[in-house]
Amino acid sequence: MASTTVSEREFAFLLYEVLDTASLLRRERYADHSREVFDATLETARQLAEDLLAPHLREGDEHEPQFDNGRTRLVPPTRGDRTFRANWCASRKKFFQKQPLVNI
Repeated sequence: MASTTVSEREFAFLLYEVLDTASLLRRERYADHSREVFDATLETARQLAEDLLAPHLREGDEHEPQFDNGRTRLVPPTRGDRTFRANWCASRKKFFQKQPLVNI
């Protein structure tokens, strides 16, 4: 299947050349990170977008919401277990801050 996300080359150019994302590494909060960490995070996000989000959005486009007897029927929500396993729900916290385990 062809990629439905932005080109990796273009994305890297924008992040590292235009926005100078690597300059974040000079800040104490990001001192434990590296470009490899950023790249791995973005690769995981791309995989989630292609594997989970894109098919769900496609299904939503193909089966638009229906209004039936005063109720709206939508496409069933995606299953978020891979998102939790990737720890995206805690990504706003410090890198090495202990996270509670989520059992799914």
